[in-house]
Amino acid sequence: MIKINENIYGHKSRLDWFKQSITKDQVGLEFGCGTGIMLSSQLLQEGYNIYGIDLDCPSIELGKEIFTKHNLDPNKLLCKDLAHFEDNYFDYIIASEVFEHIYEKDIDAVINLITKKLKPNGVLFVTVPNGYGWFEFENIFWSMLGMRYIFRFLLISQAFNFIRKKTGRYVSEYPSTIANSPHVRRFTLNSIKKLMQKHNYQIEKQRGSVLFCGGFSDMFFSGIPFVMNLNLSLGKAFPSIAAGFYLTTINKK
Repeated sequence: MIKINENIYGHKSRLDWFKQSITKDQVGLEFGCGTGIMLSSQLLQEGYNIYGIDLDCPSIELGKEIFTKHNLDPNKLLCKDLAHFEDNYFDYIIASEVFEHIYEKDIDAVINLITKKLKPNGVLFVTVPNGYGWFEFENIFWSMLGMRYIFRFLLISQAFNFIRKKTGRYVSEYPSTIANSPHVRRFTLNSIKKLMQKHNYQIEKQRGSVLFCGGFSDMFFSGIPFVMNLNLSLGKAFPSIAAGFYLTTINKK
């Protein structure tokens, strides 16, 4: 079994958000799945019928190896464009942490293609980071200024990871992707809602993810129940300033 533990990003809470609106007899798709570990594998293990696609073939190949190792169908992961599928095929599509990687000039075409593949009144789940929130602030120091490499050089990251693995507080032993795909656009809660409404999607539910997250937060706080629960509660209570946004939208084509 591929096990995913909760972390400061609220990944298990995100999975629960999707499960509120889907059933096991529906056909779903994770669009931009990476290795498929974080979402597709978890839903397949619970009996949901879902495919995962990504254009990064090395991530898909690694995911297939992991799926095979854990007796999951590797053919559920595909290195293919969404156009590979028939129109009106899916009951729901998950685009989780994907739109921030798509240039503004391309996003309308991507959403139009998603719409073609969804059944009428199908569900499109969208999650994006707050482009002006805590995660982006941490990312300046963690990634852009190279602090993560300093922590690795000093063996601090390795020490924290060792402790978390030994105490069962590590989110997963497998990577969610091996692609280097930077954020190329920033969203606010209002801007992602307007984008979806522009494409005739009705917003059924919305929520903030967590209040804070990032490389430092993950290293120091993932696996500490009190901190993670408080973080989730604050993200839900103050969605406009949360580190990310969850939308459940209905296709009204």
